[in-house]
Amino acid sequence: MSERKKEVGVEEFSMSLGDHIEELRRRVLRCILVVGAVFIAAWFLRGPMMRVLIRPHALAMKAFQLEPTLKFRTYLEPVTAQLKACLVLSLVLAAPVLLYQMWAFIAPGLYKRERRLMVRLGLVSALCFAAGVAFGYFLFIPLALRFLLALSGAQTEPVLMIGSYLSLLFVMTLALGVVFQTPLVMFHLVRWGIVSVEAIQEHRKMAILAGFVLAAFFTPPDPFTQIMMAVPLIMLYDLGALAAAPSRRAFANFGRFAGLVTLVLGAAAAFFFLWPVGRISAVRGTAQSGSRLLQADEGASLRRGRTWHLGDGGLVRIDFRPDAPEPHLLISGKARFQVHGCWKLSLYDGRALANNTAPASPMEVRTPVATVILRGSRTELIVRDPNTLTVNVLAGEVVVKAEGRTARLPGGHSRTFRRGGEAFDTREVDEKWRRLLSDENDNPPPLPDARSQPGP
Repeated sequence: MSERKKEVGVEEFSMSLGDHIEELRRRVLRCILVVGAVFIAAWFLRGPMMRVLIRPHALAMKAFQLEPTLKFRTYLEPVTAQLKACLVLSLVLAAPVLLYQMWAFIAPGLYKRERRLMVRLGLVSALCFAAGVAFGYFLFIPLALRFLLALSGAQTEPVLMIGSYLSLLFVMTLALGVVFQTPLVMFHLVRWGIVSVEAIQEHRKMAILAGFVLAAFFTPPDPFTQIMMAVPLIMLYDLGALAAAPSRRAFANFGRFAGLVTLVLGAAAAFFFLWPVGRISAVRGTAQSGSRLLQADEGASLRRGRTWHLGDGGLVRIDFRPDAPEPHLLISGKARFQVHGCWKLSLYDGRALANNTAPASPMEVRTPVATVILRGSRTELIVRDPNTLTVNVLAGEVVVKAEGRTARLPGGHSRTFRRGGEAFDTREVDEKWRRLLSDENDNPPPLPDARSQPGP
């Protein structure tokens, strides 16, 4: 029971300590019930939920034509990971109810202007947090995972655990959500007089250093992901300074840094997507990549990420070093392939003859079944369907990685790799064993004569 008073147009409520504790108990109980109900619903929908959470990992693995399935070490690890995911999702979905209960508990103790300020602050903070989570989920995390896979090298194969991946995903998205609060925090620190505009501009170098330190703490230990997180943090710092107190110096700092980031990103994009990694020549038939169509005896620069299709009876030659005869590939048939970089490509369909007999860097050819690494060898690769790969080594030695195993094939040897086993007629095998059992029942084998057996 509360007593209501009015003084100078301000509503106040006075409650005893016991009433406060009882009110807090009721609201905490409601929060627990809501979170529990959402948790149970999330558990029954954990299949679609896990597909959504694994999407950044699947995109990174798809870029290298790797199996996106996450693995586990113990029987409890996948269960624990799904429980963790359901708990996080239940907290996110129940956040409006949790925030309302928190607001309903503290709102009676605030003035009307303080309530309006808290509502505006909460809405803007929620939007900033959502923007950080979206930035991490759709852009930062997929690119970071893809870069980490590229750093692993051709001689390694990822064995990724579901528990470690989910922990990394949740930590990075939470960190980015918090980082995107920087402009809001700086704006109100200046408006409330806690920090001066001059102090913000004078300590900008320290803020840049702090951004890299925080990025190193929240991201995996590689420079690329740390820079990817530190750069938005610094830009948010400059944006917060510009929003808190617009000035020529603040605008100049933000413009210079944003221009530098744009220039670096443009140069990187030009290097990865415009800089040629070799040359493709149509020997026979046609080859097409998007709107680019090569006729016989025509050539074009080979760039990363482009997928090429050959027509019926098509034959192309790929030279990674146009000034030298090797290494090069000949690809024929109604083939489909994608170039990832210098000496790296994926062959999805068709037949290829890889020539890399000269001592040079290893050539890596990825297929839906296995990854073939060639150094000082001449090898024919045949991809008949998404589940079958035939490797014919003409000279040298190749390394084939398939389903977590590594095989070495010397020159003059051939091997066929199949994913998921080989199809066979079950009725024929079943009938064979039926005949064997029938013959054994009709003519049981004689028991051996102990006297005719040789001694020990």
